[in-house]
Amino acid sequence: MDGRQGDAPACARCGGTVAPDGHCWDCGVAQPAFRSRVEAAAGGAAGVSDRGKRREVNADAMAVTTAGAWTIGVVCDGVSMSPRSERAARLAAEVASGALVPALLAGTAPEIALEEATRRAGRAVAALAVSPDEAPACTFVAGVTGPGGLWCA
Repeated sequence: MDGRQGDAPACARCGGTVAPDGHCWDCGVAQPAFRSRVEAAAGGAAGVSDRGKRREVNADAMAVTTAGAWTIGVVCDGVSMSPRSERAARLAAEVASGALVPALLAGTAPEIALEEATRRAGRAVAALAVSPDEAPACTFVAGVTGPGGLWCA
């Protein structure tokens, strides 16, 4: 028996079980095919990211959503020299998008909503750090468009 559960895929390195986040439960290695292509669309906005030729994992993440008259886009790219950078990028995109929706719907000024969403995303990524030397990192760009214009952070 190989220790895998049900129809869970086997790790490309050790044959162990691959978790839903695309990392092996046993050795922790990110799986090559996981998230090789990422697509997102909402409210007339769309984004696509493909895994590059040099890395095993696509460390890009994005969130595209709408909230009333607002269209929100967040794009993050994991810094490949840091550990778990793809997780940092996904978390930052999810947290920022999740903070922008209720803030904009509540009437918060877009620049204030973006500032707070950026802070929340930064705190969430910082919380992933095991130590200062084992801290994941990602780039962060967020934009909202709606009544009166376009704002970005």
